[in-house]
Formats: sequence, C-alpha cells, structure tokens
Amino acid sequence: MSTKSDVRILLLGDPGVGKTSLILTLVSEEFPDEVPAKAEEITIPADVTPERVPTHIVDYSCNTEQDEETLQAEIVKITTFWLPYIRQCRGEEHSNPIILVGNKSDLLDFSTMELTSLCKKALTRIFKICDLDNDHLLNDDEVHLFQRKCFNAPLHQQALDDVKSIVKRNITDGVKENALTLKGFLFLHTLFIQRGRHETTWTVMRAFGYDDRLQLTRDFLYPKIMVGSGSTTELSLQGIQFLKMVFNKYDEDSDGCLSPPELQNLFSTCPVMPWGQDVNNTVCTNPNGWITSQGYLAQWATIEFIYFQVNNTSDVPRTIEFLAYLGYQYLHDSQVSAIQGHLGRNLRYLATLEREHLSTFTINLVQVYGQEKYLMLHEVDVVVSEMLNPTEMNCDVACLLYDVTNPRSFEFCAKMYLKHFIDSRIPVLFVAGKTEYPAVRQDFEMTPAQFCQNLNFHPQKILPV
Repeated sequence: MSTKSDVRILLLGDPGVGKTSLILTLVSEEFPDEVPAKAEEITIPADVTPERVPTHIVDYSCNTEQDEETLQAEIVKITTFWLPYIRQCRGEEHSNPIILVGNKSDLLDFSTMELTSLCKKALTRIFKICDLDNDHLLNDDEVHLFQRKCFNAPLHQQALDDVKSIVKRNITDGVKENALTLKGFLFLHTLFIQRGRHETTWTVMRAFGYDDRLQLTRDFLYPKIMVGSGSTTELSLQGIQFLKMVFNKYDEDSDGCLSPPELQNLFSTCPVMPWGQDVNNTVCTNPNGWITSQGYLAQWATIEFIYFQVNNTSDVPRTIEFLAYLGYQYLHDSQVSAIQGHLGRNLRYLATLEREHLSTFTINLVQVYGQEKYLMLHEVDVVVSEMLNPTEMNCDVACLLYDVTNPRSFEFCAKMYLKHFIDSRIPVLFVAGKTEYPAVRQDFEMTPAQFCQNLNFHPQKILPV
C-alpha cells in the first residue's frame, strides 16, 4: 500500500444499506438527519492515514455511476449481490481487493424499513427488564440506568428531553406521562438504524447478552461456575432479593399472589415457563390456586434441588439460566452471585477457598414444627470491633458461636451477650463449635453450661463445625 500514490475506495451496495450515511458520518462525525441519494467524493489526507497515503472514498448510486468508476476502484466494499457485477465490469481475473461488509445486519427489514422480528423481540425483552416498576413506561430514572448499563456514560437531562421531543414529533403514543413507551423505545432504535447509527442498537444488544444472530450467548446464560463434588447450590441473599423484586414487580394488584396473567407476564422475558401447572399442587397457593410469594420462592428452591437430584451434575443449575432471562445481570455483574453452596455443602471444599471469596450469608429451607421456613444465617465480623450496628441487631435469633479448643473463645461470647443482648428481647443461642476436637477449659468465671443455666437458657448446642 505504501508504494501507491493514492488509494481509491468505492462503496457499492443496494439502495438504503447505509453507504452514503457511512461517508457523511465519517466526514462530519455526526449522524445526518437528511441523507442525499449520493455523497460527493471525499479525500482523506495522507497525514491522517496509517500508511501515509491519500485515500479517496467514492459513493455509488445506481442512477449516476458508470462502469468506469468500478474499474478504477482499488478497494471495493460490496454485498454478495454485487460480486457478479464486479466480475462483469473488471473481468474474472481482476486483482482488485474486495471487502464484504455487513452493515445494519439483522436489525432492519429493508423492504419495509422496519425492525426485523428478531430485533423487535430482543428490544421488547430489554424494555421489559428495564421497566423496573412494570408500569409499561421507561421513566427518566429508568432511562438513566439503562444508559449507564449500556454505554457506561451518563445521559444529560437536556439530551433525554430532546430524545423524547423527537419521539413526540414523529409518532403518537411514543411518550406517555413524560416517559417512553415500548412503541417509542422501538421507534428510537428504528430511527437510529435508518440514520446509520446501527452501532447504538448493537451496543444495547451486546450489553444484554445478544450475539450477531440476536440470540443470547451461551456465556451469558451459563457463566462458568463449578459446584464441588457431593455439593449442591442454593440461592444467595442477592438471588432471593432479586426474585422477590421480580415477584413484586409483576404482582400488579399487590395481593401477594400471582394470577395466571401476572405469572405469564413475569416469564414473558423467558423462552419458556420454568415450571408447569403442577406447581399449584406442590407449593403454597391462595384459594384460587394462584401461587403465593412463599410458594414462588419455594418453587425456585425446588427447581435447584430436583435439578441436582435428576442430573447428578456439577454444572450450573437451570435456575442460573432463568435468572439471566429475567434480567438479573441488569442489576448485578453476574448471576453467579445469585447462588451459593448449600448449608450442608462440602466443608473440605470450603476450606480451599480464600476468606474473601466466602459469603457472609447463607440460606436454606428448613422444617419448623412441620412447616417449611427459609433459614438465613448472617456471619457478623466482630473481631475488629465489638460493636454491633442496628442492622446487625435486626435479627430473629442471635447465635453466639465459640470454639471449644480456644480457652478465650467463650469469654468473648459471654461479654458480647452482656453488652448487647442481656436487656434485649432477641432470643440468644450459645453454640459450641469444633466439638470433634478435644475441648479445653474456658478462661471464664463460669463454665459455658453454668452460664447458660444461671440465665435460664436452653443448654448450649454442640456442633462439630
């Protein structure tokens, strides 16, 4: 290339594929509102090209161009439809390089200049995920969150107001209550693509896990995570909170249950329902047979349990896949944070993990007087400071765990009780840990058993942990 005095690039292609828009955008660094049938030839000076060679870019129009320009082209950008035309004009043995460029691929139906069905389906799903309050509108806060998620940059309020003004001028029902409707959201992307700004829509697609075929990628649906041998997984606190948020979002009448239409709407961002009608016979429902919030969460726990029992695999459970469909990654980095090892998980495996990789929360479904309850354990680090904040004190039961092999361990627990819990109404349970090892005498004025007896506590619990 460096031996040539200049390079001539001819853009070939059907009308409307974006040839002229690409040239005008290159020149002005802006996306033009009005696009002529053909752009004038432009020249890029040698001092701004990598090879220090002047570059000429020529736009092709079926109504104005002659074969001579095709014959003179040094680099030709075409679609497959034009290859026979190039061979006809230049000959079968021509040596001009040809670059095939797919512009606005899979996003627009050129016969109608409307979004393709796949593109519309993907954008509709994205809209539903971003509509956090399920009012079928994207308010300013939701649009700003969408902007940061997709483009990692803020959107100035004036720019957002200008966008809504454009929508109002062009279509009806695109803006409602000063918020974008689905119709307005789809119109904006149609407008972006028609004006050659297809990279905007592709950036959005990538942010929500879509590939070139507008399908969710495998890496997005199934992030790499391995479960230790003999272990299962359960939902983490973040996972539970997300699923609760989704439930409340689609519980439109706030009755604590999901009617069939509400349940169908909840899973409208998923390709299929994760469970069938038999769910009504296995979890808590109201008198109408509608799944309750408790039954909804219990069903997710059941899905994970059945998955491991049936598949006997260490792969990611199906719950992870559906968390991706529901939009978990829109609010979190990865759906991996939505699961964690089971309470009965392999402790040898946990021992191999670094401390910072261990969660301070764990949740499990347990039986309490014949009823299923979710048990959440929260580890509170009081090694650095013996103070407990109000959030940490907001519990149903306080469990003080001491190490039977450490002579100073129970003293610490006793002081924590006398400092924080002696005058509170919070039930307290003392637990002796590491009882599989020989116990040592505790350096305290009373033995643990005597301490519990004097305070009329239940006897301490003995656990080999």
